Amino acid sequence: MESAKRSWAERVSDLVTRFGGSLPFFYLHVGWFSGWLLWQLSPRVPPELQFDPMPFSLLNLLVALEAVLLSTCILMSQRRQDQLADRRTHLDLQINLLSEQENSKMLAMLAALMRHQGLALDDPEVAALQEATRSAVLVPQLEQALEPPIEEEPGSLPRPPQAS
Repeated sequence: MESAKRSWAERVSDLVTRFGGSLPFFYLHVGWFSGWLLWQLSPRVPPELQFDPMPFSLLNLLVALEAVLLSTCILMSQRRQDQLADRRTHLDLQINLLSEQENSKMLAMLAALMRHQGLALDDPEVAALQEATRSAVLVPQLEQALEPPIEEEPGSLPRPPQAS
């Protein structure tokens, strides 16, 4: 589904990235470099046909250009994959929040049924699970817990805790 929405540049980028990470790509380069070096260094090839003498400036230029283009394609593919992963993560969060609401409601309904049948349930964990999850409170707590610790420079004074 998502692959159909890709632009032509993204399709080319994915194709180049897929081929760039394959064994045929590796073998192609081994053959290319070997052939280039054998041609340039072989005493059997006439000097006028050796177009890139030592230190192989043209080969260096071509390899550098290929590296720039290949790394750009890889970065484009990774960026698109990251965007797709972010959308999937957001969807997972929405589904998990809906599931949490459903579970809380089912626990409340079960507790009501138990009360209706005259059964007592004195479990504080069940009571806590029946409460609706408030994402507006939960998100800042998670962000604070997941925040990387601030590394202090040697010899500096400790930083005061930030107000939340």
